[in-house]
Amino acid sequence: MEGCVDGRIVPFAEAARSPLIVDAIYQGDRRGSAADDPLPRLLGVSNQGGFRYRGSLEDLSLVALKTSLDDPDWPDSLDRESGTFIYFGDNKKPGGGLHETRRFGNELLRRFFERLHAGDSGRQSIPPIFVFSGTGEWRDVRFLGLAVPGGPDIENFDDLVAVWRSSEGLRFQNYRARFTILDVAEIPRVWIEDLINGQDPLARADVLELLLRQRNRKKCESAV
Repeated sequence: MEGCVDGRIVPFAEAARSPLIVDAIYQGDRRGSAADDPLPRLLGVSNQGGFRYRGSLEDLSLVALKTSLDDPDWPDSLDRESGTFIYFGDNKKPGGGLHETRRFGNELLRRFFERLHAGDSGRQSIPPIFVFSGTGEWRDVRFLGLAVPGGPDIENFDDLVAVWRSSEGLRFQNYRARFTILDVAEIPRVWIEDLINGQDPLARADVLELLLRQRNRKKCESAV
């Protein structure tokens, strides 16, 4: 049975059975430790960091991006009308190379956009990317949506850019990435379980048909 959503708030105990619903809040536990994080229950990923993934760098099953949306130095942002999501990488202080970050976040970004520009075969190898924001309450998160690198109105030269910053007199680079949040209101739990178990995200035709139907329905509604 899928988890119950009461007012779009999913209790921590229900996270492992719940679908992902855009703008729903997924509560963490209230014990006051890193284990309170709901993302391990939701997606089987780690409990810390902005970049979290399942699998290896060479064979990713899924990726979770978490943002606070309130860092003035690295202003991640979501345009809810266009779906454009701007996300800054994880090289946020001097002392390391652009791709030499502890959680390999910038290396992931480099690979995503390299595959995006490699044609259909490259795009099909990009794992599903689920975007969350913190809520400011404990370790609760809000699901922002299913994202893809780039977008129809984003030029290739502007979708992933290495920007220069300075801190303590030292210059360094970090990525600014542009994604598009798809018009998909709900991610079925059965598909999430498939991804956690390492199955091909394109293998389940019924789920893909459902996701496509959701996108088409939203487009029709917005055109009325």
